[in-house]
Amino acid sequence: MPELGRALTAIVCHKDHQELHCDNSSQALVIYTAAYGRKSERQKICPYDGPEWTPNDSCVADVTTALRTRCDKRKKCKIHADPVLFGNLCSKVNKYLHIVYACGK
Repeated sequence: MPELGRALTAIVCHKDHQELHCDNSSQALVIYTAAYGRKSERQKICPYDGPEWTPNDSCVADVTTALRTRCDKRKKCKIHADPVLFGNLCSKVNKYLHIVYACGK
């Protein structure tokens, strides 16, 4: 069984990028879950001045498989939160990428 560190969370706002990496060079990324979209307007995650909308689950896509393909078992991975890569659900809503991951051997 792999030895994993504590779970970490990364939020990447719409069209921004971030590099995931492990502080310990002998460890690699393990992606638990990843979702792209917007779950709640009340959350102050990546605020925007766009149109009002009613939060619903159809504005969130599970992109775990795509992130695992890109990042699992790598030392570092640059993530770009772009609707071209992850789909454009609720096109007028500003989205973000929410990733839960760990570092392990």
